[in-house]
Amino acid sequence: SMHQLTNEANQQSQQITQTLHQSVMALEGVAQIANQFYLQQWQSPLPLLHELELDKSQLSYTQDLPPLTPRGNLTGEGDYRQDASLRRELTMAMMLNPYLAKVAADMPEVRELYYTSVRHFSNRYPWRPSALARFHPSQLQHLAFLQGLPKYNPQRLTYWSPVYEAANSQEKIVTLSAPIYEQNRFRGVLSLDIAIRALHSMLIRQQPAHS
Repeated sequence: SMHQLTNEANQQSQQITQTLHQSVMALEGVAQIANQFYLQQWQSPLPLLHELELDKSQLSYTQDLPPLTPRGNLTGEGDYRQDASLRRELTMAMMLNPYLAKVAADMPEVRELYYTSVRHFSNRYPWRPSALARFHPSQLQHLAFLQGLPKYNPQRLTYWSPVYEAANSQEKIVTLSAPIYEQNRFRGVLSLDIAIRALHSMLIRQQPAHS
């Protein structure tokens, strides 16, 4: 009946709305952890950085050892060893791994989670070898990153990108992002990607059998 179809359509859109809302809550939860990290006074040496591998020219670094516990691959350009502020940011990005893992486990619709720093590095979860997940400066020109810059987002709001095609596949995705600040200094953007196909399959899954 028409009434039944209307009810089913409402259920479908509710499910998508709920998923999008859940994404916002999850991402904002992780962003809050990142921002709280910066409120602590970090004096101690930062042990997580031992996992980074500087390349021979020392102009880039990766985390290519296959992970024993769920984490991303942190890759970047430059040499972080003499820069205490950068090392602190790298530590923050690595410290987010268990939280990224939890969001990924709770939300199968999420394709990838990642932190992109204005200081030329990214941590992308789930882990893939750097050949497939290396930081590239073009990532800082991506609309989903630019939308987070202070001049475009002075209120530091969480925001959705327009739908676009993923660079490494023809898949259409939408990105949810939140800017990360150290006190009043913009550091980067925390993001998650959702494949449009995943939202679409929610609609398909809910289609009445008799239609």
